[in-house]
Amino acid sequence: MAILGQHMHVRFLLLCSSRLLQRCVVLYRGQGRFHSSTTKTLAYMVRQPMITGRNLENISDYAGLAKQARTTHHFLPDEVRSRINSIQSGIDNVANFLDGQTKQNAKKIESVLGCV
Repeated sequence: MAILGQHMHVRFLLLCSSRLLQRCVVLYRGQGRFHSSTTKTLAYMVRQPMITGRNLENISDYAGLAKQARTTHHFLPDEVRSRINSIQSGIDNVANFLDGQTKQNAKKIESVLGCV
């Protein structure tokens, strides 16, 4: 009778261990999916501001070209070129700020993901 009781305990222990192992595998796979999904989202979040930054740089370049617009004997008035310079400077500042913040935020998020 005592041997039968021991076998029951061993079987119960094996059953519980098996269930626990199954749940650990499910949890591990879920964590892998979460990490993959979060990494893809981060890549998207980093890519979008970079695209915006490139677009702003293009606009700034176009503004630089617009300053040089002229006909045979006429240039843009100084006031217009000055306003274009001001706009161009603002766009460049925003593009640089956006680029810096994006890189800084990406590093912070990646470090947190590395810990999880």
